[in-house]
Amino acid sequence: MAPLTPPSAEPEAAIIPGIKTTISAWTPPTPSRPVHTPAWHPSFTTGIIPVMCWSHNNEHQPVPLLGALAAGCIAIEPDCRLHDGVLYTAHDANEIRPLWTLSNIYLDPLFEILTQQNAARGNPSPKIGVYDEKPEQSLHLTIDFKSVPCGHDGIPVLLDLLEPFRQADFLTYYDLHTEKMHPGPLTIVGTGDSDFSLTTNPPNGRIEIFKDARFFNFLPEQNSTNSLYCSAKLLKSVGWFTVKGGLSKRQIATVRKECRAVRERGLIPRYWGTPDDEGWWRVLVESGVVGLTVDDLERGARWLRGCVVDGVGVGARYKEGEEGDDVEEGRGCEVL
Repeated sequence: MAPLTPPSAEPEAAIIPGIKTTISAWTPPTPSRPVHTPAWHPSFTTGIIPVMCWSHNNEHQPVPLLGALAAGCIAIEPDCRLHDGVLYTAHDANEIRPLWTLSNIYLDPLFEILTQQNAARGNPSPKIGVYDEKPEQSLHLTIDFKSVPCGHDGIPVLLDLLEPFRQADFLTYYDLHTEKMHPGPLTIVGTGDSDFSLTTNPPNGRIEIFKDARFFNFLPEQNSTNSLYCSAKLLKSVGWFTVKGGLSKRQIATVRKECRAVRERGLIPRYWGTPDDEGWWRVLVESGVVGLTVDDLERGARWLRGCVVDGVGVGARYKEGEEGDDVEEGRGCEVL
């Protein structure tokens, strides 16, 4: 009798990221249903490769925060307004809703996620971030203060809200006394009308809110110790354009020049007001844009993961604390 052969091993089933379970159970908070859904499940982001996508107006996504994490976005932008001393996630004043606070929608879930992520790895030092496949990657929570009063009065409110993250050593900060940067799994960025004079003169001597600077109002004192991004509205930089017609050679040259100048300052170049279109993404990436602003998160992140310039995946090209490579004219973006 021929010897029995063991059955061939069944292929291992792909691990489903725990964040999918979180998303499927998520419901928007309402006064009648303020129940907290656990934000974390095991294997939280297994298989998700983070890329340099900036999730624009994230509170308008079907599932704020979590949908961007599932897509692999490194930067997540909630719009904020201050009302009765509370920071709400709202683009316009008439969008303010009960329970839709920065704490409820973003900070509380992120604290739970980071706490559980680190506990699952034995609470390592330094702390790890939200992405299992790249645990050293810091998540950029880019808070868009939607008015000058909010950007001034909201900074102390935000600093108070960050106390649990501060105590847990989850925050990226620059120590003004030692003049050293301390990377953390969460980097807070103030964009919009964030008051730069307040973020750079913190009462505890630690810069914990970094600036999203502006191309057209760049201050000499803005640098990589107090700022992370430098952004502009594309229309203001290059002038009139149409989605179908694209950018002229002169306009592309302007983008290249601006992005190069930003990277020379050690910051991440980004534009907003850009079309959600693969052809446009290609032109922007080839021209040196590092932080890609997107609204269609899954499509944008998927495109970035497949985009390679000279053998380098541009979606993860930026490294914390390092200047990105320039994309010289003639080097194309190959989509795999």
